Amino acid sequence: MYRFNFILLMLFLLLLSCTNSYSQLAADGYVILNEGDAKSEKWASYLFDHLKKRAKDTSILQVANTDANIPKGYKSIYIHFDEDLEQDYSISNVSQRLHITVKSDRVALWMVYQLIDRIAEVNTNFDSSDISPAWINFHDHQKSFDFSYREPHYQPNTDLDIAAIWNTNNVDVDWGIWGHNLSRFIKDDKDVYATYQDKLNKNQFCFSSDGLFHQLEHYILDTYGKGRHDKPTYFMIAPNDNQIACTCDRCTELGNKEVNSTATVVHLINRLSEKFPFHKFFTIVYGPVKEAPEHGLADNAGVFISTIDIPKGKPLSDGKAFKSFQNLLYQWKAKTDNIFLWDYASNFDDYLSPQPSLLALQNQLKTFKSLGINGLFLNASGYDYSSFDDVKNYVSAALMFDSELSVNDLVRRYFKRFYPKTHELLSEYYLQLENQSFSNKKGYELYAAFPQITKTYFSISSFQDFNKHLELVYKSAGEDEQSRLRKLRLALLYTNLQIAYFNGLQKDGAFMKKSDRISVKQEINQLLDRFEGEAKATEIAIYKESEGSISNYLKDWRSYSSINSKINLLNPKALNAIGQDPVSASEIDLLANNVLGFPSDFNQGWVIRNQETHLQFNVPDTNPKELVIRQLIHKKHRFNTIQSIIVKQNNKILLKKEFKTVSSSHEVIETRLKLPILQKDVAVDLILVPAKNENQRIAIDEIQILNL
Repeated sequence: MYRFNFILLMLFLLLLSCTNSYSQLAADGYVILNEGDAKSEKWASYLFDHLKKRAKDTSILQVANTDANIPKGYKSIYIHFDEDLEQDYSISNVSQRLHITVKSDRVALWMVYQLIDRIAEVNTNFDSSDISPAWINFHDHQKSFDFSYREPHYQPNTDLDIAAIWNTNNVDVDWGIWGHNLSRFIKDDKDVYATYQDKLNKNQFCFSSDGLFHQLEHYILDTYGKGRHDKPTYFMIAPNDNQIACTCDRCTELGNKEVNSTATVVHLINRLSEKFPFHKFFTIVYGPVKEAPEHGLADNAGVFISTIDIPKGKPLSDGKAFKSFQNLLYQWKAKTDNIFLWDYASNFDDYLSPQPSLLALQNQLKTFKSLGINGLFLNASGYDYSSFDDVKNYVSAALMFDSELSVNDLVRRYFKRFYPKTHELLSEYYLQLENQSFSNKKGYELYAAFPQITKTYFSISSFQDFNKHLELVYKSAGEDEQSRLRKLRLALLYTNLQIAYFNGLQKDGAFMKKSDRISVKQEINQLLDRFEGEAKATEIAIYKESEGSISNYLKDWRSYSSINSKINLLNPKALNAIGQDPVSASEIDLLANNVLGFPSDFNQGWVIRNQETHLQFNVPDTNPKELVIRQLIHKKHRFNTIQSIIVKQNNKILLKKEFKTVSSSHEVIETRLKLPILQKDVAVDLILVPAKNENQRIAIDEIQILNL
């Protein structure tokens, strides 16, 4: 019996604890108090003012100097600002009193909005419908953010008001120098440039140069001053984006080698750190900055390490790539406590098609935290829109605060707040995408064409079902919700166009046979009109990171029918790949599916190769034939012409065509070759030989055999 009573008592205490921690924010009114110092008074006043702006009845809000005479049914909220607090914040919540201590202004602002939202949830007198749902509960606890630097680089986070409310970082505010941009702040002076292979080289800096140090010193002092311990500015001291390292006498003495400038970059960072102890200085392991230096970094200095080589979209394992990453991390941890990661969370070749990332991000954040990482720049779609970027930004920010939070709960609460009519549909589709992707452990590539994503995380049928239901319910949504959905609907139009292109000449495809020609279906032209109109209305101009202009994408679609492409006699079943590095089955489909590639996008219909390509096919008759091959030339992406085309039958060379390297920066070249009479049902060998230059690739969209 005593054991039974003990269990009942423990359950009662547990329920009482839960009640005290959260529901006790409910009250008839609120009295705001503070510690009495200037900072505490500032944030208490800020809380009072912003609660008052959101209150229907402002009389239930009071300010007091003591909680001795709190009205019955009211709750006192006590604000204390303490720079010496060990954690970022501390909360004590008893029946009539909530005591909040914060360490910094940034945490104070974030805390105010977390509290406003939680109060609004339990007191209908207050409205928080325009701010994102709070992710903390006001039970007794103290905590520091899991990562000291937190930047989800999605478009919503570039809004400085949103970043401030979520207490996330922003490159446009927090950094005085970012990326490989030293040259923007350094005047042209021979004293600042590298000596490389015994010659002055203006493509890189000499990081031991006093001239470089003094230019940076004056720029920082003139623009940002000496800084403040509670509000530092960050500076990225990174070499230019190449493999050159200065080998002047001084740099060599400090430890530089021809392709490694870690020693002198760290030397400069430490000089700047000593000069400006209230600012923070970082470099990045990239290019000529490689292994950790011999000497340690200053307390206000650190390093970024890229995660580009470790898997994305799935749990980290003990694979070779992750072990290499860990080894590099441990080398640098021996030299500095300030390790930030440059992480990634987008398909940079397709911002608009839905892509899951949050469950995998959560999993990897837990690993990063356990490894002692204390900062994260999450490189996503940045200043450009990407589908679901608002919920991704919100959840990513929350997970960087506490990686143990529920992704499911965060997603559902966000959608419910801002999409009241469609939230269930949005939540179900997006979370299904997340759960299926994370459970299949295939992950995602940072640069993936549409056919690739259909093999990993993207289901065409699930997408089409979601898209159909969204269109049905969209009209019943309110004006604000429709406005928020408009960008997403634009993105879904793009994905529908990609599906149609992907399906080619199939029933649901974009193209049709008309006589002996291939043309775009009328319904696709109508879809393009809608897409173009929505792109203008939403001011969305980019669909991928590099050369991703929507106007060029539309231009490729619009000009397709004018190509007047003939029907290819080959089909994927008639085309075979042989040789040491054969073309894959999916690439065979692209080479003989009667769909031409887009000139502006090498991911749209092109097969990319840097090895000899050996194909075999049969011809159905002995009528004269023409071989047509289209090649994409793109200097920036290293696509150039085939060196030679060889046609053989019965092991005899029937035709050989040599090509010269093309100097054009970007164009499509079409080669038409009249074939000799070929024997019916005897294998024909087609060999495409790339240029011997290892830095060159070829891109081909279709191997066409046409009747003359």
